Amino acid sequence: FFFQAEDGIRDFCLSRGLGDVYKRQPFHGEITNFIIEHLEAALAVYPDDMTLARSIHDVAGRRNLRMPPTFHITALFLGGDASKMQSSLFTNFREGVEMPVELFALVFVPDCIATAICFPPIPTENVFPHMTLILGAWPPKASNALLTALFSKSGPLGLEFAQGVFRDANQRHISAHEIDSLPAIGRSSPFVAYVIKRPRPPFTLPGVTRAIYLSLIHI
Repeated sequence: FFFQAEDGIRDFCLSRGLGDVYKRQPFHGEITNFIIEHLEAALAVYPDDMTLARSIHDVAGRRNLRMPPTFHITALFLGGDASKMQSSLFTNFREGVEMPVELFALVFVPDCIATAICFPPIPTENVFPHMTLILGAWPPKASNALLTALFSKSGPLGLEFAQGVFRDANQRHISAHEIDSLPAIGRSSPFVAYVIKRPRPPFTLPGVTRAIYLSLIHI
């Protein structure tokens, strides 16, 4: 896992060493188990939720779901904005720094996306740092929009996020929320998002900082 630079992104990626660059499924088993364990905890709270029960089987069998190309937390996304290269997030970024990747909680939308709430040890541009874990009908960028809808000041869990509930290893939180729409990805109909935090230390994987440039920035 890494902090990467896509179009000038700087972020944080999972890594087991150089050998894993050539493997197609680094950490897939561990991350699948992380998702399933959280969904099972939610099913214990909502035992009659057939969609949640089906989702556990879908994740286990990877039915209409796929892993993203990389597991990463974005620290800074330039997106062609050269002015961001003057920011401290850009100028202070260092590649090759090993640090833990900690997954504190899960946000899950059946058939669409699973995202982990993260609090990385380096500064990030994103107000709600996260790592996209699995993809269905939605693209990776939906993670940003989804977490903003849930955890912003006007969101249903804005207060809990501000109070540090999702960072506290002793806290337990399981809830389901109907979101009216997600315009950022063109979703105009309601959907249900599950937010699951178990009372235990975060799930930890080894990480290293990386800078990845997918296209040139012209200044």
